[in-house]
Amino acid sequence: MDPQNVDPRNTEVLAIVAAAVGLILLVSGLRIFASTFNTPARGFRIRSRTVAPTTRILIADDHESMRSAVRSLVRMNPGWEICGEADDGREAVAKATELKPDLVLLDFKMPGANGIQAGSEICGAMPMTPILMYTLYKTPELEVAAKLVGIRQVIGKEGGAADLLAAIETELASYSQH
Repeated sequence: MDPQNVDPRNTEVLAIVAAAVGLILLVSGLRIFASTFNTPARGFRIRSRTVAPTTRILIADDHESMRSAVRSLVRMNPGWEICGEADDGREAVAKATELKPDLVLLDFKMPGANGIQAGSEICGAMPMTPILMYTLYKTPELEVAAKLVGIRQVIGKEGGAADLLAAIETELASYSQH
């Protein structure tokens, strides 16, 4: 394969698929680990949180593989549930205003409206709802733009599940104090 003839769109798709596969493998490994060590005698828990019994999360990403990976990760946490999914920015805004989730997780690059546009509209309608952006395109400029419209954090997909879980937990802990 000649590197000069590689279509950049193919590398973007490969990066998204690699990130999703990485999340799926991590989730599978955590499930095996948890099932191995989750006995009454040992009292193992993946993470302890002080949030509401059921936290409703909306996921918006235009790639089904990434939504599936994030869905699996969220479902591993007791007390968290997926209340809805969207595959473009317009649908994310509509579902957020209809479903009133406790947290919204947006991709940046989506059809219809990008994550900044969708985040701005969601924040305008639901200013107390934490919005996180989970993207392959994390840059300082994107972080500034996101903060200006009310998005609380921008998390790079290259950071994997650990970064995403930490960001969700931080925002939910902050949200539960209000």
